[in-house]
Amino acid sequence: MRHYLLKINPLISGIFLMTWSMNAAFMFGTFARHVFLALGFVLIVIAGIISPNKGNLLPFFLKSIAVYSTYILIELLGDHEIFGLESIVFGWICIITLNVGYVISKNFYLFEDTPKQIIIAFCILTIFGGILSLKYQITHGITGRKFDTAEGIEVHAIGIAYVNSILLLLQIYFFTKIKTVNVTKIVTLISIVATITVILSAQSKGAILSIGATLGYIVFLRFKKTRHKLAHLANILIPTIILLIFLGYLQSKIPFISEKIEGLESRFENLWSYTSQDQVDPSAKERGKIYYQFYENFDQIIPMGQRGYKPYPHNIFLEILMRWGVWGIPLLFFFVFSFYKAIKLSTKPSFYISPLTNLMITIFLFCFIQSWTSLSLEFNRMLWLGLGYLYGISNFAIVKNFTKKILVTRNLGYLNHLM
Repeated sequence: MRHYLLKINPLISGIFLMTWSMNAAFMFGTFARHVFLALGFVLIVIAGIISPNKGNLLPFFLKSIAVYSTYILIELLGDHEIFGLESIVFGWICIITLNVGYVISKNFYLFEDTPKQIIIAFCILTIFGGILSLKYQITHGITGRKFDTAEGIEVHAIGIAYVNSILLLLQIYFFTKIKTVNVTKIVTLISIVATITVILSAQSKGAILSIGATLGYIVFLRFKKTRHKLAHLANILIPTIILLIFLGYLQSKIPFISEKIEGLESRFENLWSYTSQDQVDPSAKERGKIYYQFYENFDQIIPMGQRGYKPYPHNIFLEILMRWGVWGIPLLFFFVFSFYKAIKLSTKPSFYISPLTNLMITIFLFCFIQSWTSLSLEFNRMLWLGLGYLYGISNFAIVKNFTKKILVTRNLGYLNHLM
């Protein structure tokens, strides 16, 4: 059974389905979105179950349960307005995802390869999901960001930008692993263009800045590490220029795309004017109110969190402190330490880090940066997967000799598998 499950790479398949599920709503309806979300979660859990090396999972699992139970108790005693069955269920999903991430880090070699048939299927689904997302916006006259004003689909602009940004990272991962120009690579490239178009159509400043910062950092690292800098620069600039020309063409020919691009430009202009105190930016103003409220009531919030907590601070640091007060500081430090770990690992020579580890680091970096401006903890599920992976990989001894590293890690993994 394990052999057959590994053929579909349940980890990569699970990540894809959990994120693509929002686009599935435009293809099959809201119910299908929940079905694919659940299926993706099940596949990720299966990836953890079939992994032979569980590491020190039990102590880690018990600690995570103890911390989360403490947070539930604080929310109950503090009469938090967000507290309820839904928040508890979503919280447990995050805890399970965190622990699966830890297990996967001990068995990363099992999930390095994804069959080309799976890659093509995922890319085709991404393309059709993106096209139908744009069609839905055109049909319902959605030129702004409020998708919920249209009937039938329960989605939000921030969510669309978030999940498609992760899909973009996944597609880039596929694209870089395909060494020859073939049908799979071409389909992957088309899916990348479709995904970028959907991200821009959502007009989410936070997601665009976050994915831009993440990709910019990765490109900088690759440029710094490679000896063939001019060739690497050409590999980046040529596709970027082609993409910009293509988007410019779409903008000139399709009024809907033109309105979306202009709306996005206007949002960034408002943000810039807001920082210069020349103009009001609605989203930045709302965030500013919550920040002010936190600082004004700091002495009341910090012991046990804000009583009757309801606001959505749009910032992971404020959310942790406003929900759980001083009791949230260990979790806050856990995130900061993992961010530092991700940066440290990403700067190592390329041959020290497996492609899957690079992907998980990149997903974590994006999700963590995104959390500075948007998404509450329960909905940023891939953040928890990356968090668990980074915690597990931190105990992985990197063998300095490249050949020895490959032999030792893979042989030990397969030996554990056989035992």
